[in-house]
Amino acid sequence: MSVIRSRDNPKVKRWAKLASDSRFRRSEGRVLIEGPHLVAEALQAGIEPLALIVSETGLKKNEVQELLGQRQPAVLGDRLFGIVADAETPPGIAAEIAIPRPGDASSKPAVFLEGVQDPANVGAILRSAAAFEVGEVFLDPACADAWAPKVLRAAMGAHFKLALR
Repeated sequence: MSVIRSRDNPKVKRWAKLASDSRFRRSEGRVLIEGPHLVAEALQAGIEPLALIVSETGLKKNEVQELLGQRQPAVLGDRLFGIVADAETPPGIAAEIAIPRPGDASSKPAVFLEGVQDPANVGAILRSAAAFEVGEVFLDPACADAWAPKVLRAAMGAHFKLALR
């Protein structure tokens, strides 16, 4: 298995942009999720990654090996993975996924967020909404991007249990 070590690799540039640019995420309809927990939640929700990305160190972890199964990941050098990953301590695994389309959740309660700009707060609200079996969460344009890396980490997989609009 070859290891990607160049910052100039087109895939690396794309993943770094997905992690950092909300406009690019929306235009592509894709997002980069990081960490074994989020990848496991996406897989459990039936979302098949378009690409799995692991660091050299992450590839040695049993938890990462279990998530990979028979899938072939792109392996990045540890330093390069740190550029693609948003977390201060890169988790060793990430996945590019299509942003799930919201399903019909009209029979369940809904939450509307207005102007919640702190990504950690948006993530915590999403996590709470999922815990209380809310069906839909509407975010106005002044809210933090629901698919930003900090929101994804704070929500801990709630994105895959809610219809986000």
